[in-house]
Amino acid sequence: MKAEEAREKILKGVRYLSGTIKGDLVLKGVTIEGDLNLDGTIFKGNVDFRSVTLKGNLSLKRAICKGNVDFGGATVRYLDFKKTNFKDSLNLREVTLEGDLNLEGATIEGDTDLTKATMNYLNSAGATFKGDVSLVDATIKNHLILATATSKKDMHLRRTTVKGTADFREAILKSDLDIAGGIFEGYVFLSTKEGPKAIYVSSEMVEQIHWAAPNVPLLVIEK
Repeated sequence: MKAEEAREKILKGVRYLSGTIKGDLVLKGVTIEGDLNLDGTIFKGNVDFRSVTLKGNLSLKRAICKGNVDFGGATVRYLDFKKTNFKDSLNLREVTLEGDLNLEGATIEGDTDLTKATMNYLNSAGATFKGDVSLVDATIKNHLILATATSKKDMHLRRTTVKGTADFREAILKSDLDIAGGIFEGYVFLSTKEGPKAIYVSSEMVEQIHWAAPNVPLLVIEK
């Protein structure tokens, strides 16, 4: 389906497993009433799902995305990227998820942008982030799981709200962690395997974060 045709349609649901899409996949602004299953697919171009409304679930497990993947402003029930390899950036800026975002075991070689995203639960256990990660102003209504994940550049959680547990146990954080102005209503586990080099916090968080990571330097800044 061509991009200009897709914009005029309401799709009932799509199932396309383990295939190869050689060009760009553009579904910008489309409404999809059913589920979208693209497990195991190889995308050689860009994937553009900006402002998509997906009333079902999107499954993109064990896929390979060689171009940029953009879900900016999309509304989705559930996103599953388990063990997918993103060769470029992953944009989930201002995404609204009724349910969960699953990045378990995924590899993102570019930047990961979840700025102002809203979701129930974020599972990034065992994921590898090779670029910057932004959860600035994001809201996670349940748990944030980064246990055993690897982040090679900065991780930004400034003004992030996590209403459940924030779990960084056994994670490898090669650079800095910025959580200044964040609201963490549950337990914060920062017993990482390595790093971070420093944690940026706001003044009201010092005691909470020092308790969770007593051997990491805390840099107090304004929100």
